[in-house]
Amino acid sequence: MSVDEKWMSEAELAELTGKTIKTLQNLRAERRLFPFSNPPRTNINVYERELIHKVFESSRVEVRP
Repeated sequence: MSVDEKWMSEAELAELTGKTIKTLQNLRAERRLFPFSNPPRTNINVYERELIHKVFESSRVEVRP
């Protein structure tokens, strides 16, 4: 289920990364790896797609041709 074009849900991030939702919750509690937002008056956490892609880019390993 897509939150929208700018944001992704915890379930979408879990599917994208292959990590379990519990692992994402633990990482979030430790404030590690993936930046997130918690919109006011909601009980959800969302992840900005652009920032998640930046995390992926920053951890990319270059290989020789």
